[in-house]
Amino acid sequence: MIKAKKNSLPAAQFPWVVIALFLSLPLQATDYYVSNNGEDTHSGLSPSSAFRTLKKVGDVIKPGDKIYLERGSIFYSAFTINKDNITLASYGEGELPVISNELELKGPWRRKQGTLWELKLKEKLSKVYGLYRNGERLTLGRYPEKTNSPYSGFFSRYDRLAGNYLKDTTGLWRVDDFTGAEVAVRPNRWYLEVYKILAQNDTALILDANITEKKFARDLGYFFVHHPKFCDEEGEWAYDTKTGILYLNSSTDPNKNKFTTLRHTNGLTIENVSDVRVEGIKLEGSGLKSIAVNKSEDVKISNCEFTNGGRALFVENSSKIEINHCKIRDMYMSGIVLLNSPGSKVMQNDMKNIGTLGPIHDNGDKMWHFTGIYSVLGDNNLVEGNRIVHCGYSGINITGKDVVVRRNYVDAFNTLIDDGGGIYTHGGDKGSNSVGLLIENNIVVNSLGNPGGGPQIWGKPHTASSGIYIDDRQRGITIKNNIVAHITHYGIFFKGMTEPPYRSDVVVEGNLFFNCETELLIDGNFRKLKHYFKGAKVVNNQFWDIDGSVPQNTEANVKFWWENDVKKSMSVKVADESELKRLEMEGNTLVTIQEKPVSYQDQLMTVAEFNQTDLNPSIKVIKLDPGEVEKVKLLINNQDTSMEFELNENAIYKDAEGNKYQDKLILEPFSARVLIKQ
Repeated sequence: MIKAKKNSLPAAQFPWVVIALFLSLPLQATDYYVSNNGEDTHSGLSPSSAFRTLKKVGDVIKPGDKIYLERGSIFYSAFTINKDNITLASYGEGELPVISNELELKGPWRRKQGTLWELKLKEKLSKVYGLYRNGERLTLGRYPEKTNSPYSGFFSRYDRLAGNYLKDTTGLWRVDDFTGAEVAVRPNRWYLEVYKILAQNDTALILDANITEKKFARDLGYFFVHHPKFCDEEGEWAYDTKTGILYLNSSTDPNKNKFTTLRHTNGLTIENVSDVRVEGIKLEGSGLKSIAVNKSEDVKISNCEFTNGGRALFVENSSKIEINHCKIRDMYMSGIVLLNSPGSKVMQNDMKNIGTLGPIHDNGDKMWHFTGIYSVLGDNNLVEGNRIVHCGYSGINITGKDVVVRRNYVDAFNTLIDDGGGIYTHGGDKGSNSVGLLIENNIVVNSLGNPGGGPQIWGKPHTASSGIYIDDRQRGITIKNNIVAHITHYGIFFKGMTEPPYRSDVVVEGNLFFNCETELLIDGNFRKLKHYFKGAKVVNNQFWDIDGSVPQNTEANVKFWWENDVKKSMSVKVADESELKRLEMEGNTLVTIQEKPVSYQDQLMTVAEFNQTDLNPSIKVIKLDPGEVEKVKLLINNQDTSMEFELNENAIYKDAEGNKYQDKLILEPFSARVLIKQ
């Protein structure tokens, strides 16, 4: 139902007259009030003659129009904005209006055996992008199962025989025919690809396409999905693309429930326009992009909700885009993606469970798979105040000149694939991608490192998951006043430049690093290249070299399996010792229980030995006894207001500077303090 209002329109006697007038006055803006139920009392049109769908509004909108969707309504249609100066918002009371592209999968379900049910779809789908029962996401069955062991949920070794062959060399597979199932593999450490199994010959699999990488790395892991035998726990499902049969393990009759999947389409498309506002709308069920913005300028998206989709927002070749105060949940691919969209702002958005579904995606997207915020080639962008909880890959992946990444909270990342960071950036071929990047006052906690996507590498169950990851050929970056804790590899990892102008100018200042396998790695010897450190500074940081497992204090409810073995707080690698003189280090504090917490060229050293190298002597040491580690508290305020923490009654605590605290501690927003009980 649509109620359309123009301020100067006369009352109409016939619906067709009103519609004709709407279409004949292109310069006069119209306010549309759209509902999917109820009588139209605004324009005088009867229900039979009023516009009935949101799509029809899109066919007649013109510059300056405002479209209001009634709260509590659901619109099962995609929508396109291709005119300038358009507003899409909500009116009324109650829940946000929903633009839904979910596809209902109707019965009858038939019992196959035991608790395994099957549903033959009336129209076969090329892929099922997630299965939802009464709106709740169900688990894709897999073999082998994931358990609490760090080496579970995958097979660890395989050899590539030819372009579309995969062969196991260790005899781990059970005696089963996997023909018709799919295999999820990692051609490299930072993405998953999924292939259909056309045939099986002993332990050799014939896949439906050539694996994209020229050479498969070993030990990256693979597992099987989409076979009824894998649905052996409550709520697990699989889909056979050849037969069009959906399988579900359910202890109750599924015919009493509503089942949906994602329609492989965009929910809202904004293209070739400027001055568009979208506010107070909920989008669900879009397997491609809930909102797609292309070749547009000055688009503001605020106070919207996104759930059960592929990518929440996907922006490309645009400028001056603002995305703020949105709530994003359960995206199987990514949260917010901006490609070549300078002058944009991503602020105060709340994301959870991004890229955690695993292998239900299409191949080909690679680097923005499973990432919370992915913004590349976006000069002068701002990423501020976002909460990103539980990502399959990186929390924030950023490139662009003069970009600011400030006051974001990233909790639980690299839970599916590997070699990423809570905050990650790459220098590009010439090292100029991120000159002027400021990473300031962020909180990054709880990395995992790929047990969902693969097994141990180099004898370790977790690898290459860094809190802040400054990747190849970087220069001109400032990393200041961040809090990085409970990281399974490096708290911060940065490499110098290898090419002109032969400067690094990476500044690491005033950060707090706590309980990482290595709090800081400075790599000037990566791939045996000479990395230049002119202008690089590591000053006034705190490094807490505390042994222990990654704790369970995460909102993501992720199972962490990590114990420190070879633990060091700092590591420096260089190809040319003269570069050590260019690396300025001063004012840093190290709190440790280790005798040799620092390494240079992989030789463990005491701090005194380290400070006798060509590096500037710089590290103040506070040595803890092993018993004191149990008394250490890390308190973090990840809120925008001050927070009061109660301390044990009658106990006295000290921080690294020797300040005393008793009864309570008040922390300013986005700050942290480590206390030692006296």
